This record gives sequence, structure tokens and C-alpha cells, in this order.
Amino acid sequence: MHWWRVAPWGVLSSLCLIFLRPEPSLYWVESWHYAPLRDPVRAMVVDWVTSPTGQWAMLSERWLRSTIGLSNESMPTGRAGPAVPDESSSTSPPGVLFPQAADSTSNLSTLGAYRKGQKTCFDQPKKVLLVGDSMMQGLGPWLQRQFKSSGAQVLDYSKHSTGLVNKAYYNWPEKLNMLMEQHQPDMVMVMLGTNDHLDMVMDGKQYVRYRSEAWHERYSERVQQMAMAALNRGAPVVWIGLPAMREAWYEDAAKVTAPIFEREMQALGMPFIDARPVLLEPSETYSHYLSQGERKVLARAGDGIHLAPYGNQVLVKAIFERLRFCPIPLP
Repeated sequence: MHWWRVAPWGVLSSLCLIFLRPEPSLYWVESWHYAPLRDPVRAMVVDWVTSPTGQWAMLSERWLRSTIGLSNESMPTGRAGPAVPDESSSTSPPGVLFPQAADSTSNLSTLGAYRKGQKTCFDQPKKVLLVGDSMMQGLGPWLQRQFKSSGAQVLDYSKHSTGLVNKAYYNWPEKLNMLMEQHQPDMVMVMLGTNDHLDMVMDGKQYVRYRSEAWHERYSERVQQMAMAALNRGAPVVWIGLPAMREAWYEDAAKVTAPIFEREMQALGMPFIDARPVLLEPSETYSHYLSQGERKVLARAGDGIHLAPYGNQVLVKAIFERLRFCPIPLP
């Protein structure tokens, strides 16, 4: 084989390693609305990224970018480089993630919610704000139906393909802060994490490796930002964890994010509802169907990620069994 036939492919491969990074490719695919086209392409990208060849290519690409000065990260290893200050650290004093709402932190003691060591109740909300990714988009109508019986208004601002990792695509802490000012809800319910199985891009160029210690720290900070955006304005936060996923890529994200959500909510005295045990059959790691008496009922969508109508009903029931609302006093 002549070298001039091989050389162009070698140059093209090098350029792909430098510029066609898998993380932006996944973000791009996730943003597609047409599922019949999106899902097979996403599966192909995920299969390549998680394969030994894909892992080697990602390491090579990061080393090459660092060597020629296209990235300010160090040679990639199993851990991320030095911690990178998050966006809030340079503008907010310690302990205050949203300075403009710092004067309302006294509301935290009057939430009437699950404070540490106390088994109290939530005040009946009149306005509930739903935020999250496509998992919340599916769950939202069922939550709205449940809250309707108490006369509560439900505002659903969930958005597909979003998460806490890629702020350049959608900045959830900033968005939630704006929604709190605009609508002033009495309660916020969050369901995120499905799309957060990626490296965290910082300042548009430096990123923190997924699953690294620094990644966990930055992700925890963003969960705190979400919670404090609501708590600083007197609204309790109900965080809903992800169910088990059929695809390994999404299952890993569910397992990695759940302990972070639970830890941060416990620290704030807010409830964390884990969807995993609710939507699993005993001794199974993923359940497409759930038992209902002697028959099996479809609980998950065909993609192995989202919930079917029955799965949404089961999860909403579990959420409201966990939440305790204070009795409405008689007039």
C-alpha cells in the first residue's frame, strides 16, 4: 500500500483525536428531538466511548491536546487534575451561594420540613415548581395530577437533555435562581442526573474527569447551589433520585449521583426519594415490568431509561408516602 494513500487517513485520525471529542458529541446527540435517529447514534457513540479502544483514544486525545497547548489540563490519569474553583466561589462569601438572597437565610428555620432529628411535616404548598431533565418531564404530569387534589398550582420547567455537568448548554443553578425570583414557589421538586455521566467542562476549556474526586466535589457544589436557590427563599426541596437503568452508561450515572444527592439533602434536612428500590423487582438489578398482584405491568419505556405510565404512578405514590404534609387547620 502506497504511503500517500495511508497518510491522509493518519492526518484525519489525528485531527479527530484533537477536535472531535466524545463529550461534545454526546451533548450534541442528546439534544436531538427525533428519537429514531438519536437513539441509534447515541448507542454507537456510547459503545465506542466505553470500549477499550475508545478509552485509549480518549486518553491519547487528552494527552495530545495537553502537549500542544490546546488544553490546560495535565496528562490524564485515573484522577482529575487540581481542583478548579467553581463559578460561585469567586463572587460569593463563604456559606452563601447566592448573595442576593443571603438576607433570606433565616427562612431555613421556618420551613416546617424535615429538619435534622425531627419528624415534622411540610406546610401544604400552594405553588410547586418542578425542575429536571426528561425524567421529570415524564413524571411531571403525574405529580401535577396528585397535587391537583389539594388545589396546588404546579409549574413544570423541566428540560430534556440537561443536567448539572454542562453549564454551557444549560445552567440549572442560574435558571432555578431566576425561576425562584419569578414565581416564588412554596416547594421545589428536582430530578436530575440522567445526562451527567460526562466530564465536567470548566470555563469552556478545562475539564474535570468524570468519577474523579474533583468531579464529585464540583458536582456536590452544584447540587448545593440548586438546593440553596430554593431554601434561601423559604421553599423546601424534594430531590428525587434516578431509577435503575438498563444501559450501563446511564446506570453508572444513576449509581454515582445517588449518594451525592442523598448526602447533600441529609445535610440540609431535606428529603431524598430514591427511585431505585421503588422501581425494582426483588433480586433484580433492572426491572422492565413490575408485579401487580399475579400479573406483570410495564413500568419502563422501551429505551430502558424513562418510565412508562405505570412506573410514573408507582413513583408518585412512593413520593407522597414519604412526604408528610401538615393537616390544614379548620376555619
